[in-house]
Amino acid sequence: SLTPESVDLAEGERTFELGASAPPDAVIDRRQGVLTWKPALDLAGTSRVLEVLVRDQSGAVDRRQFTLVITHPTGPLLQLSGHTAEVYCVAVSADGSRALTGSADRSMKLWSLTTGACLRTFEGHGGPITCVAFRPDGQAAVSGSTDRGARVWNLTTGQVTQELTGHASWVNAVAFLGASKVITASGGRDQSIRVWSLPEGNLVNRLTNHVGWVRALSVGAEG
Repeated sequence: SLTPESVDLAEGERTFELGASAPPDAVIDRRQGVLTWKPALDLAGTSRVLEVLVRDQSGAVDRRQFTLVITHPTGPLLQLSGHTAEVYCVAVSADGSRALTGSADRSMKLWSLTTGACLRTFEGHGGPITCVAFRPDGQAAVSGSTDRGARVWNLTTGQVTQELTGHASWVNAVAFLGASKVITASGGRDQSIRVWSLPEGNLVNRLTNHVGWVRALSVGAEG
């Protein structure tokens, strides 16, 4: 949630109430005149005008308007905790609802970005996980490791559907080419990019023109 927005309205022996335009979750202390509202996350970066009715001892009403600028809190919105060693890589699903993390503890974790809960842990690599990626439809993922291999995972069942081996060094980057192909990149003495077909796991192309470590991959929107 966002940091509550507050306005101190106190002045003398007056009472305070919110006008009809106020959101239902806004609260005002009738005597102290402290207006508090914890807005929804999707309102961040916007502003709202709230009307406050200030009533004096005679019953006269003074209508006042206050503009509240809605900001993010200074701390993290979510903290994802569960790995037992350094986290080396992160990927976010296309719809922004989930995240993958890869760690030196040799596991990949799937997280809810709504609740911060760990939805599933994937294990099986023989070394730290250096790179992860979602399939465009969000139903599968690929991970790369210092064990020189990549694995394709079914995110629903947690099972490995394909093991991709052949690199002579760490797998530093992975990406999907649509739903039917995976790209892996290796550094060190390998310095190659490999394209694999799915679900067979066959090597269909090998690119070897780099003269140094290959550390990143990016796929065009057309795949």
